[in-house]
Amino acid sequence: MNESISHHFLKTVPGFLIAFSARHDEAARLIGAHMTNTGVAIPTGIFDGYFFTMLIAYSTGLFFAFVAVVLMEQGQPALLYICPICLAAILILGRRDLKDLWNGAKVFRLADSLVTKTERDWGKARMKRFAEKRRRENIALVGGSGNNRNPNQPLSRRSTGQPSEEPAIDSTEAIPSDHMELGSKDVYFGYEEHPGTRAFRSVVQEVAADLGEEEFKPEIYKIIKRKLKGRDYFKTNGIVWAEATKLETRKEIGRAYDHARGKSSAVLEAFDPMALPKL
Repeated sequence: MNESISHHFLKTVPGFLIAFSARHDEAARLIGAHMTNTGVAIPTGIFDGYFFTMLIAYSTGLFFAFVAVVLMEQGQPALLYICPICLAAILILGRRDLKDLWNGAKVFRLADSLVTKTERDWGKARMKRFAEKRRRENIALVGGSGNNRNPNQPLSRRSTGQPSEEPAIDSTEAIPSDHMELGSKDVYFGYEEHPGTRAFRSVVQEVAADLGEEEFKPEIYKIIKRKLKGRDYFKTNGIVWAEATKLETRKEIGRAYDHARGKSSAVLEAFDPMALPKL
């Protein structure tokens, strides 16, 4: 059985080599289109690079295997012809870069870093467009309501375009209204007297005491969330309470962590969609 598995695995080795060649050529073309002075040979056409030559080598080995079957009138192991020809082809083509090909081609590392950087830049540009869209929507909503509210000031989620008759609540010590049923374990950001919020502050101080030298990061966020498992998080805009989004929760936990350790984290000072005004 083990011999059968090894035999079937060996059949796929030339295919792996051809797939490696195809990936190498595509990575080199990607680098050539977006980077300069990399020292990498850039294939310009379909006949350049490794893939086309390796495809021809594989086809040639298979052809010789069929010829051997016809001439000897008995079955022949195709790998006996395919593997030597494919290996000879890539050794001849990559004779100047054998060490690089064996240890891991440089083009793969460059292509991966380029893709990562491009995705990061695309994400930042997308969030900037989202922020600008939200700002324009807020300005349009404020203009349509006919009042002088600051467009960067958060609006009530129950707002219908008319000025709210409810008195504003100080968000630094916001207290939910009597008709709102409170969960004893839930966290209400800004309502420090609530038992759930006090438990939240206690957990954050405990984590900050253990990891206070480290800046806020996803791992610390997960530790705090794990210690507060089963709780919901609420946030007020000064008028009504609503369940906080994941991004809002992450920002509030980060602020609480920095407050507990008495230092600021760079990640919280960068652009963050959670700092946008809410409609």
